[in-house]
Formats: sequence, C-alpha cells, structure tokens
Amino acid sequence: MDLRNSTFKPIGIVHSLYKTKSEAPHQGDETISKIEIFPEFVEGLKGIEGFSQKKIKKGGWLAKKYGNLQPRIYEFESNLNFIAGKQFILYSSDKPDIISGCAPEFGGRKEFWSPQHLFVAAIELCLATTFLWLLEKENLIIAAYRSHAVGRAHLKNKDFVFSEILIKPIITICEKNIKEKILNLIQEAGQECMISKSIICPILIEPEIEISD
Repeated sequence: MDLRNSTFKPIGIVHSLYKTKSEAPHQGDETISKIEIFPEFVEGLKGIEGFSQKKIKKGGWLAKKYGNLQPRIYEFESNLNFIAGKQFILYSSDKPDIISGCAPEFGGRKEFWSPQHLFVAAIELCLATTFLWLLEKENLIIAAYRSHAVGRAHLKNKDFVFSEILIKPIITICEKNIKEKILNLIQEAGQECMISKSIICPILIEPEIEISD
C-alpha cells in the first residue's frame, strides 16, 4: 500500500525518555515509553495494551483485530415543543424541562432561556466541567467554584453575531501554594473545553482566586 499521499490524524502522544531524534536508537531498545491516547479514541482502542511493533509489521495485527481505527462518536439529543407566542419547551430524556424562547431583544420575555443564553451557559458550564476534569488528573481539590459569564454580540454584515464570551470564575482554594497551578489549569480548561473548541468567537477567562480561612 502506497502511503505517500495519505493523510494521517494523530490519536495520541508517545512520552519518550529521548528528547531529541539523535538520542533515539535506530532499531529500538528495551526502553519503555508511555503512550497517551486522546480521549475520543480510547473506547475504540480498548484491549490494545499488549500490541507490539512486530505484530503490526508481520500480520497487520491491528488492522485484522480492530479494522480502520475511528474516533468514537457521541450524540447529544434535545427536543422542542412550541407552546404559544414565542415560547417553547426544551426537553430531553431524564432531564428537567426548560422554558425557552426568544430573548427580550428579539421579542421574547426575560424569563425565557433564549438560544443566546443557552449558548453562553454551555460555554460557561463546559469550562467548569473541564476544569474539574483537570483537577482530578492533577489530584487537586478546591473548596468552591462559581462563575459569571457574559456573551457580547454585535452587528456584522447586517447580522448579529457573538464577538466574544467573557467568563469570570471565582475559585476558592484552601492552600496558597496551589494558586498558580489553579490559574494555569483554568486557562488550560478554556483551551480543552469541547464547546469552546467548536465555536469561532474568542473566549476570555478572567479568574479570581479566593483563599479559604
């Protein structure tokens, strides 16, 4: 098979003891390296822990056992029922209903969860949950977390579009010595959040750290 014109997508990172190409042996040795698989590929690679380069070369072992490796696809469903005027009920299985509709700026009522509010809230919540995931990876604990988010929209080519999302997390910690680590992790969460990576407008994160008594 000619791979010269093929397009490859990375599925993970090899963490090697060798820092430069010149340090690595040409034929390999007994050094053990750590392979980090990106989360979206983990499910499809279950049971692969015992593979070796030899098995791949000789028998196409990976191709025979797993076929073409593809990332797992997650589906998130919602349903909508029209009520009256500009009001809807947004619902999904095993979740409470949400009264939704147009924002007041577009003829709706202030108590509606509008598409614009839900958009901003989705980014705000995704930041928080991604941050908690990073905390677990680092074995860190916080005392409290709350945040405020604002989405700013403006006219562009006769259409309103979001120009930026500003999120201000307030994070309470018990140990002063983890403050810088926490600040780095909340910014990293903004880069790793699935929702923020799926949109165009910039997301600004302005965290505030409080020290618990």
